Amino acid sequence: MKIKIFIFLFFIFSVLKSQTGTWKSYTNMSETKMLAAIGDTIWVATNGGVYSYAKKNNSFSKLTNTDGLSSNNVTAIAVDKNKNIWMGHSTGAIDIYSPKTGNWKQIKDILLSSRTQKAITNFYSIGDTMLISTIFGVSIFNIEKFEFGDTYSNFANSTSTEIISALISDGRVFIATNKNIIVSKLGSINLVSPDSWIIGLADINPIGIKKFNNKIFVAATEGVFKFENESWNKIQNINQTPVAIASNDTSLIVVDSIGISFISKQFSVSFLPFTKKRNITSIAFDEIGNIIIGAKDGINYFTLGAQSWKMISPNGPASNIFYDVIVDENSVVWTASGLNTGKGFSSFDGVEWKNFTNAWAFKILLGPNNIKLISTFGGGIYKVNSKNEIEKVFNHIDPGFVGEAKAVTQIIPTGIAYDNEGNLWVLIFQSSNYKILWKLNQKDSTWESFSAPSIDNYIYQSNLLVDKNGTKWMGSAMYGFVPLVTKCTFFNEKINIAGTSDNWGLFSESNGLTSSQVSALAIDKDDELWLATSSGVTIIRDTRHPTQQVSKVYYGAVRDLPINTIAIDALNNKWLGTQKGVFVLSPDGNSLIASYDVQSTNGKLIDNDVNVISFNKKKGIVYFGTAKGLSSLEILTVEPEEEFSKLKISPNPFIVNQNQSVMIRGLVSNSNIKIFSIYGSLITEFAAQGGGRAFWDGKDSNGKLVASGIYFVVAYSDDGTKIAKSKIAVIKK
Repeated sequence: MKIKIFIFLFFIFSVLKSQTGTWKSYTNMSETKMLAAIGDTIWVATNGGVYSYAKKNNSFSKLTNTDGLSSNNVTAIAVDKNKNIWMGHSTGAIDIYSPKTGNWKQIKDILLSSRTQKAITNFYSIGDTMLISTIFGVSIFNIEKFEFGDTYSNFANSTSTEIISALISDGRVFIATNKNIIVSKLGSINLVSPDSWIIGLADINPIGIKKFNNKIFVAATEGVFKFENESWNKIQNINQTPVAIASNDTSLIVVDSIGISFISKQFSVSFLPFTKKRNITSIAFDEIGNIIIGAKDGINYFTLGAQSWKMISPNGPASNIFYDVIVDENSVVWTASGLNTGKGFSSFDGVEWKNFTNAWAFKILLGPNNIKLISTFGGGIYKVNSKNEIEKVFNHIDPGFVGEAKAVTQIIPTGIAYDNEGNLWVLIFQSSNYKILWKLNQKDSTWESFSAPSIDNYIYQSNLLVDKNGTKWMGSAMYGFVPLVTKCTFFNEKINIAGTSDNWGLFSESNGLTSSQVSALAIDKDDELWLATSSGVTIIRDTRHPTQQVSKVYYGAVRDLPINTIAIDALNNKWLGTQKGVFVLSPDGNSLIASYDVQSTNGKLIDNDVNVISFNKKKGIVYFGTAKGLSSLEILTVEPEEEFSKLKISPNPFIVNQNQSVMIRGLVSNSNIKIFSIYGSLITEFAAQGGGRAFWDGKDSNGKLVASGIYFVVAYSDDGTKIAKSKIAVIKK
């Protein structure tokens, strides 16, 4: 039986290593980078991907890295003559998407070039030509032939360092840079030559260039300039500092923070003020003349006839920074947006995101009765009840936490954890009265505090974990915090832990710690303490005697790598989040089961720098929180059920010669499986592989594929007290 279990464990590890489960991305798309329009549908480029808004039916559609985008940081967007959407990225990648067919094309020449700065800054479509502006120059691309022509990057005496946009008019190319306007000379043919260019406007800061009524207009922080008869003239009636410019057949509009300037074909100027100051990033016309203004909090639809505004933004998380992630008892995902964002925390029920407060939230703990506790920087701890409502805030008033000497009311709870008795423990960072640990007693809801023995090593701790002995373990570093101490601290007020003095102890490199900066802590299913550090992972086998059984993870890929976070799945595998992606180690840490990074997932993982990893153990989903968004991946391991309900078998029917296995879900811990024919004959039996699931390869106990027919699947617990059954159709071709 042990050999059989080993074989099946090897099988499930192999499946995990090669699994291609569904990836999803969750991003904030409120900050508009650029706009484009097809009919009355607006396409919006953001740093969280691209979305479209159809005014007719008031609907949104999103595109992210898991839908086909090369990345989510889209810096330019445009529509070509075939009504395909061109999307340029900060990496230099270009994606072309057909809304009609759903097909994608990619252009990777700029991405793969040797240039250091490759960001796509603008597109200009004219006939079969797409003029592609990048940081370093302007490239000609033939849409029908799908190939590049010349690239222009040497411009006379220009000292510009960044191309903003470009256009073609009357056979000449006009280029706006961050320092001037560059124009190709009349009659020039070889535009690759620097001598073919002149400086049109010097010592200005352009923000865009447009063609209107057969004239070229440049908006710059110094004002708006018109090109006519080989000279540039400033339009005098625009006094504010422009931030965006757009044009259509009837109007040229220039937007600043307080209003819109309209320039007619007769070049007269009228001004429409905003009712409130707006943080504008871009502007465009749709094809029926409505004005769309992009801002940092969405887009504003302005209808000229009705003189009305409509604020539009797709539902999503409050921020693209995911500092912490947990999944509650109802499979609702809760996220914290981190330090210095002021975006608070968010929840996602699988359909809609809900955003809470403007606090600097950075830590989330799931408590009994499905309550959530959220640590904030300076604001204490928010308690969210089972109805997902903010019920209470624990701070300097209640129960009386004390912050640092210069701001005693600014509370920073860097760690929150429950012990086995249901008591809540809170770790206060840099408490000026040394009361760094607080306990909320489960029995009578009273608080008590515990003082650190000295300022050195103790009051600067971050992260908190309580082991089965009631020992509180505190790390010395946390993602986003600058470590101020070089030791890991532990405390137990009830029992004597080896190495403690007055209940407090220190664990450092001299004790076997791989690095003094401990960024994350986790207790595995064998009650071993795993410490993620800035130089690999340390394992304490016996937390009652921390220095006696200490080992390190020696697997080469992660041995000396800075580890941001560590999470443990239903099979006791260790998931390590690093700046180089995710590494999944076997329960003992000696072998690599799987790894994920942006390259190996074909861009499905949003970013390699993974802050946090969390599991939905009921549904088999793992979440990766980064500073560029949240990624999720369906995995095979789930938490075993407490009781059998209904076995779920897939695929069903099962075609046995397709070199795959059938998955049996809904199992309790330590389940066993028996397969019977419809006549009651035992076909095979085996122990479930773990993680709440079992796999059958369609073979009998002799290793032969079974015949077509109906088979019964019986699952039962080790002690035989729990049992469930189902049936499966097998097809053998």
